[in-house]
Amino acid sequence: MAPSKGIGAGDIVLIDKKGRRFHALVTELEQLESGRFELIVRPLDSRVSYRTATVREVQEVWRKRRAA
Repeated sequence: MAPSKGIGAGDIVLIDKKGRRFHALVTELEQLESGRFELIVRPLDSRVSYRTATVREVQEVWRKRRAA
């Protein structure tokens, strides 16, 4: 089951991580043992080194169009 914000692989997200805001492509969703979801991301700006984010750090989502 996907996280509450409906984020999925292929979506573009705006992430705020410790005050640093950046756009990233979601490549994978991983459910942790705690039940929380972690996003595996590829930042669109090559100067950003973060590769993971939590759902709480997501500020905005642009969804990839999915088949009906």
